[in-house]
Amino acid sequence: MHTQLQIKQIIGSYGDWTKEEMKEGYEAYLLSFMFHALHGSHGEVHGSMEKAVEQAYAKAVTRVFRYPNSQVNTRDRMKWLVFPDRPVPKHARKAVWEVRLNDGVHMHAIALVPPFTRLKVPFDVHVNANRTLYACHPLMRLHAVSITDRPEYVTGYAMKSLKRRTVDFDDVIILPRTVSQMPTRELV
Repeated sequence: MHTQLQIKQIIGSYGDWTKEEMKEGYEAYLLSFMFHALHGSHGEVHGSMEKAVEQAYAKAVTRVFRYPNSQVNTRDRMKWLVFPDRPVPKHARKAVWEVRLNDGVHMHAIALVPPFTRLKVPFDVHVNANRTLYACHPLMRLHAVSITDRPEYVTGYAMKSLKRRTVDFDDVIILPRTVSQMPTRELV
């Protein structure tokens, strides 16, 4: 179990890392994922959400790079840091169905896009203009916003449920996966 100080330091480190990647030329975006109603245990629901995020990443990476598997250098890859989020009371009221849907659990991601891609528009414009491409069940909606300043603050916002201890660090998704994390295909 992490102490509150350790959690704050980890969140700060992610914020610093995002800022450094931006200095290296990466463009940073805040992604928000909303899901259709999912059924099952917490683990099954999180697994469905994780799979949908991975599918959205796979679609995005093929639009960002012509040959995504040829980027053997991880330095040149698009990176997503995905964090589950739970709703909190806000001044602006949400619709009851949004709060009740999956107990309000949704996800935020910090997307880091390298400077040289095949996109003709910024990544957030691409995502928001192609919502139907990314919104495949169980993913209801994907929204992107460019991070132009205060990346540490925005990263902290994306990780706020970790700070509140309403989700665990084991639920964080880091994409792309390493080769050792990829599922193996059985030869028949």
